[in-house]
Amino acid sequence: MTGVVIGVAAALAAILAAVLVLRKRRVTPEERERRRRAELLDIGRSGDGILTDVREDGMLEYAYDVRGVTYRASQDTSNVREQLPPEPWTLIGPATIRYHPRNPANSMVLSEEWSGLRVRPSRSETSIELTNQELEHPELTQQSGEETK
Repeated sequence: MTGVVIGVAAALAAILAAVLVLRKRRVTPEERERRRRAELLDIGRSGDGILTDVREDGMLEYAYDVRGVTYRASQDTSNVREQLPPEPWTLIGPATIRYHPRNPANSMVLSEEWSGLRVRPSRSETSIELTNQELEHPELTQQSGEETK
């Protein structure tokens, strides 16, 4: 009878170990996305595109052309949000896209180790730069209606 109890206990332990191993081998969606971005970084091709929208939830929407086909895509940046500027709307405009050579619909604009984003200065930064230029070189400033000699 003790042999049967030991056998059942061993079988349960083996089943439990198998379940734990199988659970550990499952890849989480976050890990799958990280691996996809890493693969695009390794083998992807770069091309020009347009970042069309930056949503508050961190989604970047963009468009790009590959071999005459226009692709529209979006990327969830929640895992790499720290790489976005404080004013994300300044990103809207030209961007570099990385895409898979065999599947151009598989693309990205941002990863942990790479960024295709081109940050433009915000209006406040541009205003400050113009004001500083005017202060440093007042002769370059011209009033409207006033002619230069």
